[in-house]
Amino acid sequence: MAEIDGLDKRIRSYLKKVSYEKWSRIHNKNKRYSTMTSNIVESLNSANLAARELSITTLLECLRALVQQWTHTNRTKAQNTFTTLAPPAEQMLLDSYTYSLNLEVKYVKSTTDYLFELTRIKES
Repeated sequence: MAEIDGLDKRIRSYLKKVSYEKWSRIHNKNKRYSTMTSNIVESLNSANLAARELSITTLLECLRALVQQWTHTNRTKAQNTFTTLAPPAEQMLLDSYTYSLNLEVKYVKSTTDYLFELTRIKES
């Protein structure tokens, strides 16, 4: 932080205001796509050591294939993570959905655009 203060005194107060989680990797709770480098070039260089000796067109094809593989792997992980719920949570969602089928949503005129009324539909 002393180095930052040397650049401009206003930076420290700004960084504190936006919270450490937004700009400091150590305080961030999220995984950064399993790549803990600050520069994608570092990741590509370490993954393509042998390909760097090839011709430019072959190198570019290797890089394209690698990025495609990473994208596929990350998409698959994300889909598996967010579509599979624990059985109690899955049951809770199913129960809520079933209950909501008998509800009618009506817009309520108000100062905000986000006010609605839910009424139970009479079963016949």
